[in-house]
Amino acid sequence: KIRELVLDRENHEMSHLTEMLLYAASRAQHVDEVIRPRLENGETVISDRFVDSSIVYQGFGRKLGEQVRVVNGFAIGDCVPDVTFLLLIRPEMSLMRMEKGKEDRIEIAGLDYHRQVYEAYLMLEKEAGDRIHAMDGSLPRESLHEIVRNRMIQWMGDHYGV
Repeated sequence: KIRELVLDRENHEMSHLTEMLLYAASRAQHVDEVIRPRLENGETVISDRFVDSSIVYQGFGRKLGEQVRVVNGFAIGDCVPDVTFLLLIRPEMSLMRMEKGKEDRIEIAGLDYHRQVYEAYLMLEKEAGDRIHAMDGSLPRESLHEIVRNRMIQWMGDHYGV
């Protein structure tokens, strides 16, 4: 529900700080309710978007900098992804794919904003070492599925001998 609030284009006056805090609050609740209990139960958790998204969208795109890492550090504690798959797609192509009139608050932020986010993802990938595995997000869904599957099998073998 918090994500819906943040993405609602009617909330165009929402400050960047409020946006960051709402995402962190949503993430903290998700970690407490869903992720941590499953990890403690020995389960594998797959999540769509996590702290990296806030670092690039709010930290770089919204120019909130290092405070995004600090606030999200409180939100997630020691619950950090082991591996992340990053689907890269040029901002120009991404914006062309959006259904006109149905864009959310983030999607309507403009091409310059999305270019900053894209560049921040590239920088974050280099910073993260082998945790982030980037791939061409413009590939067909089936191809991406196969790449992620193969990389995950390799990663699990490297880390767990599976």
